[in-house]
Amino acid sequence: MTSSDYSFELIDPRPTAVASPYTFFIPSEKQIAAVQVGDCVQLNFKSIPNDRKHESERMWVDITGRENSRLVGELANKPFDMPQLSLGDQIIFERYH
Repeated sequence: MTSSDYSFELIDPRPTAVASPYTFFIPSEKQIAAVQVGDCVQLNFKSIPNDRKHESERMWVDITGRENSRLVGELANKPFDMPQLSLGDQIIFERYH
């Protein structure tokens, strides 16, 4: 498969935090609400189809703007095992991600 045969989705971290409260932490609602342009956040990406070595990959995104209620950013690190993503790619996401 080539990189154009893949897409990705962002994983909602809230169910994992509920299932594993002592080992998987997410920021408080107050911290999430305070995120703004210029901040860097960590998001969890899942490859589609999911035939890669790892089920998902956590990566940093520099926030560069907003689109209504969504945040816009640039991927701040090189993906390890996701050929469909590259350093600097634009990522649009919800605050809960």
